Amino acid sequence: MRALAVGRLARLTPRTILVDHAGLKGLGDVVVETGYYAALKARYPDARLVSRRSRRVAWGHPLIDAFDETTPESAFDAVYRRLPPLDTPSRSEALRQGLSIFDRFHLQIGLDRPTERPRLYVLERELAELGLEDDGGGGWIIAYSADSRELDRRWGEERFLELAHHLETAHGASLIELGAGLTSGHMGVGIDLVGKTSHREAMAVLHVADLFIGNHGGLTHVAGALGTPILSPWGASHPADRFAYDDWSVAIEPDLPCRHCRWTGQIPGACWVDSIDARTPCTQVISVEQMKAAADALLERLRPERSRLRAGKKARLSLARDPQTLDRYDLGAEVSADTHAFVPFGGGWAAEHRPTGYQRLSWVTVFPDWLALYPLWHDLLATYARGFTCQDRTLLVLPTYPLNAVEAANLLVSEAQRLGLDDETLPPIVLVLGHLSTAEREALVASSAAFVPLGTELDVPSDRSLTPTELAAWRSLRERA
Repeated sequence: MRALAVGRLARLTPRTILVDHAGLKGLGDVVVETGYYAALKARYPDARLVSRRSRRVAWGHPLIDAFDETTPESAFDAVYRRLPPLDTPSRSEALRQGLSIFDRFHLQIGLDRPTERPRLYVLERELAELGLEDDGGGGWIIAYSADSRELDRRWGEERFLELAHHLETAHGASLIELGAGLTSGHMGVGIDLVGKTSHREAMAVLHVADLFIGNHGGLTHVAGALGTPILSPWGASHPADRFAYDDWSVAIEPDLPCRHCRWTGQIPGACWVDSIDARTPCTQVISVEQMKAAADALLERLRPERSRLRAGKKARLSLARDPQTLDRYDLGAEVSADTHAFVPFGGGWAAEHRPTGYQRLSWVTVFPDWLALYPLWHDLLATYARGFTCQDRTLLVLPTYPLNAVEAANLLVSEAQRLGLDDETLPPIVLVLGHLSTAEREALVASSAAFVPLGTELDVPSDRSLTPTELAAWRSLRERA
């Protein structure tokens, strides 16, 4: 049995199923794995599906009954996860059998071949917060990205720039550039959102886009799962295996006998040794003229279908399930620093990670809006670093919901680095994991020396037990909030 199942295995019809997206995976892998939910619901229609390590992309999915990060696996009737080195069938064997990536992922954990493609969902309020509501306009909205971590997927900035100018001048398209800016970006054509969006914000942009153009990567998977057609230059992987979200998308491949080498495992050594400007030759064979012609043809095909495709996306908004309305599932122990805490920063007191150590500190609790467009936790971190030091007896407590510990810690690490802070200079921070009930939130605040309300509905005094200097630092933050 390839599926990893734990807990009450004797039960033939599980009542609670955990889908754990654990492992060293790319964004695209997690997107593909969201297809498990439909397959599991079809097999076990009455089971409760709980998702772990997926909030960035699966937030709003109508088949997820709860998100959970803390409940022991033994509390579930079954657990499904895809972990390396499970690789059966292999990529080359999957190609020979004509299996898509969705087929392959499902077979690896013991599910039947899928009958539905993975789908992602955004919430209406997420579009409203970004000002992306449908205004009924008739112009093309095209999102694009030149970014790519892997050299065999990089088509090249200068090529994307020329293509973007063509789309703008020949089709009057409104362009939006996305990406993390890890390898390239900031083409200067259209609205530049490179490095400025969260995953959820990028999803909202891709939801309203009529077309996404980019290298094979995480954003192409996200766009496809949102129902946005894709145009992509394809390198050493195989579009038949990776590119099956709809019937519109187009992959441009090089006409080389060695293409698909990353999938077959027969990689020519020269491609890695003699790479062209950190790109493999197979991507460079694809010309700008090929991509222009493909874009022209695809937009012509999409023109009579654009209203229908947009209507389908709008209808999907009504299916999205706001996770804020879900019942709490976490079955962990009562909230405490010892059982729920994850410490990403801070030496001294916080590093002890013991109740006796925490009891010596003054807790300052904040409920950040991690998914906000202009996150107030940016100011929060800067204010905390200005007002306190590692020697102070103060501990910043941040509940992570709706993120998990790793996601929240990565955001904090990134912002701390931008501010020039590290583990030696940033005062201690504790992340409280899991979905807290209202009573638990109130209890956490009541046990704190101070509470900074960043848009929360809890009305708790924030000026208890802190020195005037400490209060001034926190009040400055509240005033900006």
